[in-house]
Amino acid sequence: QKDELLALYDKEVIALPRGSGNTDQYRWWIPKRLAKEDPSLQSYFALAGDSNQKKLAKLFQRPTTWAEYCNIVSLDNCSADNGIAARAPIGEDEAARYFVDGLYTGHFRATDKNNCTLNPNSCSGHIANVPCEWATYVVPQAYHLNI
Repeated sequence: QKDELLALYDKEVIALPRGSGNTDQYRWWIPKRLAKEDPSLQSYFALAGDSNQKKLAKLFQRPTTWAEYCNIVSLDNCSADNGIAARAPIGEDEAARYFVDGLYTGHFRATDKNNCTLNPNSCSGHIANVPCEWATYVVPQAYHLNI
């Protein structure tokens, strides 16, 4: 295959690929604290199957935007620094953020999607994924592993 590519390059049919020097790997991980609390979670076997659905829905809550936190969770709508939000977000960009260094540490909460009483056949936990512009195999891997 290498020879074929070089021949096409010599004929100026293709350009050789060039790397930017950046490499990456995408892995599933859980916080160390959670791995210590439930060592079974260090293997996908503890995530797979219908028998683990409620556990995943309870453990892996959904990220909350800064605006959602201030409007739904905060008792004072972020009018005072509470250690999670230093203030309410200013503008749509801040409102949609899940973390802003020094201003919003982020928050996870259970929503209706985590509620197995309300949604016994479809309740689920949340897995954070990379931006949409990136390619990952999270969804097919989760499907294949029955997670």
